[in-house]
Amino acid sequence: TTIYADHVTFAEGIFTWIFNTCKLLQNGNDKVTVLSKIFRPDLETKLKEVANIEEWDIENEYVVNNLIFSFDFVQFPSNITWAHRYNMIHCDYSSNVSKEITDFNGEFLAVSQIAADAFTKRYNVPCKTIESFVFPHKPKRFLELVSCSRIYSVKGANRMYEFADELDANGIYYRWINYTEIDRNGAK
Repeated sequence: TTIYADHVTFAEGIFTWIFNTCKLLQNGNDKVTVLSKIFRPDLETKLKEVANIEEWDIENEYVVNNLIFSFDFVQFPSNITWAHRYNMIHCDYSSNVSKEITDFNGEFLAVSQIAADAFTKRYNVPCKTIESFVFPHKPKRFLELVSCSRIYSVKGANRMYEFADELDANGIYYRWINYTEIDRNGAK
């Protein structure tokens, strides 16, 4: 399975959907391939946890079995051939979306019923709904520290840094809020 997204540059709904889809479809070492013209480095690193990453190249010919095309606002690349194509609709086409569509190949799937209904109404093309899914996330517990002090060595700042180093060394997650009128460099 290959997911084509024109660009993976924003950490928003489409990225979350791509990540969760890759995670859902991952089968051991067999991963989904995400194909894109551009990846933001931190998002590329995150996707590599659950997918193979490939930068799209106009000179290459891509032949895939199952293609999931992140459809909204982009043209379908002419150098991708597929056996099965699924066009993912991520937005509400009842608003002033200016995309004129001429390529109705493949199945159309939407991430919500609102998006599916609006797409079908506007283009008279059937669009099924695949509700968004999320994986349970258990937040990490952390220690919350609050202090009110000047960060000077004579006031014990070194002990604060040593304590923070100990917390880090022992893998203890923490948030330390220090109220002060002077930053650690002594500027007001």
